[in-house]
Amino acid sequence: MPSQFTAGKGSPSLLSELRRELAACDEVDILVSFITHSGVRRLLDILQSATAMG
Repeated sequence: MPSQFTAGKGSPSLLSELRRELAACDEVDILVSFITHSGVRRLLDILQSATAMG
């Protein structure tokens, strides 16, 4: 379900939503315009799990 992430109080965090969606999906397509090294580190465990599934 598409959502707008505003970083406001009461809004879901982008990190928590990405982790939840990546853990529950069958396939992942990612297009990134920019990302920081620290941003990748926060998702590294779930991305490794997703790619290990084949």
